[in-house]
Amino acid sequence: MNYLLYPFSLLYGFGASVRNKLFDWNVLKSVAFDIPIIVIGNIRVGGTGKTPHTEWILNKLGAEYKLGVLSRGYGRNSKGFRWVQTNSEVTEVGDEPLQIKNKFPDVPVAVCEDRVVAIPEMLASFELDAIILDDAFQHRYIKPSFAIVLSDSNHPVFKDHLLPAGRLRESAKGINRSQALIFSKSNHLTSEQKNEFIRIIRDQFNTQLPVYFSTYQYGSPIGVQHTLPFIEQTPVITVTGIAEPATFNDYVNNRFRVMRSFRYSDHYPFNEKDIQEWEVAIRAHPGAVILTSEKDAMRINRFSLNESLPVYYLPIRVTLDPEDTLVNAIKDCIQYH
Repeated sequence: MNYLLYPFSLLYGFGASVRNKLFDWNVLKSVAFDIPIIVIGNIRVGGTGKTPHTEWILNKLGAEYKLGVLSRGYGRNSKGFRWVQTNSEVTEVGDEPLQIKNKFPDVPVAVCEDRVVAIPEMLASFELDAIILDDAFQHRYIKPSFAIVLSDSNHPVFKDHLLPAGRLRESAKGINRSQALIFSKSNHLTSEQKNEFIRIIRDQFNTQLPVYFSTYQYGSPIGVQHTLPFIEQTPVITVTGIAEPATFNDYVNNRFRVMRSFRYSDHYPFNEKDIQEWEVAIRAHPGAVILTSEKDAMRINRFSLNESLPVYYLPIRVTLDPEDTLVNAIKDCIQYH
């Protein structure tokens, strides 16, 4: 925490609190829809894994229910409502919605900054059982039927502070507006540490909010524009443009021989100069390949890559503990909405 910024955090916290109270008192209006709205979001600025958890819901419930996904489409150059197609330009729809659409081509995926307007637009085109809103916990103009808050277990919500001294978008007490709290990226936590996290949440926030833990599971590297299998022991040059690359880097450093790393900001729009720099790095390390995240691959794929620049990405999925409890809770929300 930066104590010099603490006075500004007090002002920020006051503003965020007033805004939430205005919604609580119905001065600012939240729109309730007839269809169940499942919100996935976080309290902290930065990557907590919202997209992989959206994909987890689609994997677990997509065969039983007709689900749609609505995102703001952060990082896109376009405005307004747009349907996401598997061949959409990443600059038009954003990397995360495009990733979801490519993995679930039969799921209606849309982007729009005004989600109150977008939901009726989606329902006019598809008969849906529920809509998942990605990164919309602070978007209180829509009343969620079921809200899931994610907290990176490496930066748990109970240890953080409000912006700008810390990284919290609002008071950590905001978790009480949700129906589930998931500590993501919990691969490193022991059972004792998980129990301690739960105890702190119970004591510090005086809540019986269901608490879950999710872990990342990476698959074998997949070629971005080619089908050549990845050969084990191949040296790699990593490229990351994600908010919290520590989990990705830890996994890669433990399993691959990393020759060099390129680090960019979250949603960074790669350009031709970046591609040229990677080509130079590949020539400096004969036999090496570029290894990137699944989300970054969405932005890299818009370039025509030379055969001399082999790019692979690590597919990602999450597993939850306990899993059935959350699945059943979401099912109940959809069935009895």
